[in-house]
Amino acid sequence: MERIYCEHRPRKMKKAIFGLLVITAGAVWLAANLGYIEPGIKHILFSWPMLLFSIGLINLADRDSRFTGLVLTLIGGFFLASRVINTPYDFIGIYWPVLVIGLGIIIFFNAIGQKIFGGKLNHNRCTNTSTTGDLDELNIFGGSKKKISNKTFSGGKMVNIFGGAEIDLTQADMVDGTSMLEVVCIFGGVTLIVPSEWSIQVSVVSILGGFGDKRTIIQSKVDPNKVLLIRGLAIFGGGEIKSY
Repeated sequence: MERIYCEHRPRKMKKAIFGLLVITAGAVWLAANLGYIEPGIKHILFSWPMLLFSIGLINLADRDSRFTGLVLTLIGGFFLASRVINTPYDFIGIYWPVLVIGLGIIIFFNAIGQKIFGGKLNHNRCTNTSTTGDLDELNIFGGSKKKISNKTFSGGKMVNIFGGAEIDLTQADMVDGTSMLEVVCIFGGVTLIVPSEWSIQVSVVSILGGFGDKRTIIQSKVDPNKVLLIRGLAIFGGGEIKSY
């Protein structure tokens, strides 16, 4: 079945929110330069947590990138709270313990058979498996190594937190149209090994990380009717695409 991602209402809403945020940023900047906004408030509004929070809001408007938007919004909102709310607690001091507790909860529920985020958790360092389906991976403090041989591959999702994955797609084939692969790498990474003739578009938000296509591409061999769109988030991590 042909899968084509068209720009419907969610994509238009995403652009509309981006435009509103740009207008708001310009108005706040002008007001600050005219002296209507205190320097302390300006420092909060034009900070990296606010940038993360804003990018998250934009992605929440798009159904295909809501998970990425949720992660960015939560991270940005957490660090914004530490600057805005006066409490007797040290927000930065409790951040890592809370993160560890959250990861422990995810590991616990996946260990007893309850899936979280809809994926299968891999917590071993060397997990060698193979599959014929689309991707649905969650790696936390561990990794996975998979070979996909599905002839109707249509994307999926991957989450790597303090972990990684190597996905071999050399024996796979895509459906006609645009297939979506959503990737989230936080202190983790992924290596995608794909056929050299695949047409791939990368649209990953990178924060102190990156996601690159390392292939040597021969345009005459690329099939324009089959496109793999990789979207997501890379924070202190990332991924690479290569072919043999």
